[in-house]
Amino acid sequence: MAFELLETLFTELTDAQAAEFVREQDPKSDSKESKLFDLLLSKVKRTPAQMSTKIYGSENMQAYQSLRKRALQKLEEYISRIRIEAKHRKRDSRMSDLVMAEFCIEHKLWDAARQYLQDATRASQKFNDSDQLNSIYRMQLVHARYLATDIDAVSMAWEDNNRRLEQFRILTATSAALQKQLDEAKISGAILDPQEIKKQVLGRFRLEEEEKTNAEFMFQLMQIFRNTLVSTKNYYRIEDLTRRMYNRLIEGNAFHASNVHIQLEMLFMHAQACYHNCRFDRAEELLNEAHALLPLKNPRKHPLYLRITSLHSMVLGYTKRVPEAMAGLRSEFDSGAPDREPSERANMWLNLAMCEFISGEHRQAIRTIQNIAMHHTAAWQRKHLGQEWVYKMELVEVVLLYDGGQPDAAEIKLEQMMIRYKDFLKGEIYERGAAFMRFVQQFFRNPDILKTPGFHVAVKAAGFNRHEHEDIHAITFFCWMKSKMLGQPFYEVLMERIGEQRQYHR
Repeated sequence: MAFELLETLFTELTDAQAAEFVREQDPKSDSKESKLFDLLLSKVKRTPAQMSTKIYGSENMQAYQSLRKRALQKLEEYISRIRIEAKHRKRDSRMSDLVMAEFCIEHKLWDAARQYLQDATRASQKFNDSDQLNSIYRMQLVHARYLATDIDAVSMAWEDNNRRLEQFRILTATSAALQKQLDEAKISGAILDPQEIKKQVLGRFRLEEEEKTNAEFMFQLMQIFRNTLVSTKNYYRIEDLTRRMYNRLIEGNAFHASNVHIQLEMLFMHAQACYHNCRFDRAEELLNEAHALLPLKNPRKHPLYLRITSLHSMVLGYTKRVPEAMAGLRSEFDSGAPDREPSERANMWLNLAMCEFISGEHRQAIRTIQNIAMHHTAAWQRKHLGQEWVYKMELVEVVLLYDGGQPDAAEIKLEQMMIRYKDFLKGEIYERGAAFMRFVQQFFRNPDILKTPGFHVAVKAAGFNRHEHEDIHAITFFCWMKSKMLGQPFYEVLMERIGEQRQYHR
């Protein structure tokens, strides 16, 4: 990674930034540097040896490494500069008011200083800039004699501001500790107790009205509760939670240019819950709202872009727009954007494989899903995507292999999974998954069993259909089995079942 840092940082620049950076370099000062930057700008993938040969005429790795160090330092300086400039632009009015107040104080223009400090206070309160508020309060008290400061009021405001900072510190530390628990549970497939998590979090502090309309504060709370509830598969509670928290912040005018990334995250969480609950129309509305908040220039560079695009493709797939979903996903792969985010790229491969499967492109679907194993080890998949995700992905592969004309390979993989996931499937919420796999195994070993009344009775007695408590992934797997039992096309059975699910929408 250290050797590739130059390319990694350079690819994260927008086209305009990359071109600006290259223009800023003086080609006369170091012609080799100029060649290196031009090669990076070309976006052609080359090995270090090939890059060295292009620059020096022959392979000279020692000189090339020294050249890269100089180039990396210049790139770091450029990125630091534009980040600092962007940060100052976002805080322009607050910073300028505070700077003007300092100027006036230095020149003993007390009335003007008082007005600038009042303006800076209002702006800082609007954007929940606690650090700057402390600077303002300190200035007001240090020069209280000349600013006619209400000492008690400012002192109380400073104390209250510090209380909120302490609350936020506690929440951030608690969130970090819980996220560690959640990451470990995700890898093992363990289920955390939401009530216990709630006690750990809310038991540490009391929410005041200021926190309830603080976007950054409430977003951390939402993440904690949402991630905990995901392990229980209670997506209706997640949907209620995300909707209520988001609406409260909207009503409190909590979102602004400085925290639009939080608004995007919350919209995505809400859309994801609606998707799992088969509320596809609402999910698409929320995804469109989120997409509208992405930067107009280079939206693909935004960290949430691929997740929004990937989820939207699944919404399209479940609403009879499979060709559109496949075209969108393939376009993203052609753009190269998913290569920067390996976890989301794996998720998009899985989504594309499902769409290809629905379209009857079984062999292509198998090739697509096998890309995941070709690029990432099982250990990497569990660490970055979680045990449950890997389990579902392998179960999808079993289905693809069977319908793709490889029943023996499908049966072998299923049997391997039953051994590998034996302990994982003992969890209460995964018991139905174990029962489903046993029925599939019986079907693989004896396809004629589908015609026997006893098999139908046994499947029905297993209680796979949890009605309103069912999420879209479970529905998809069970509809595949049902399609085999009824002798009907899978997608038709799936669409009918999704239609039934609408009665549970709220």
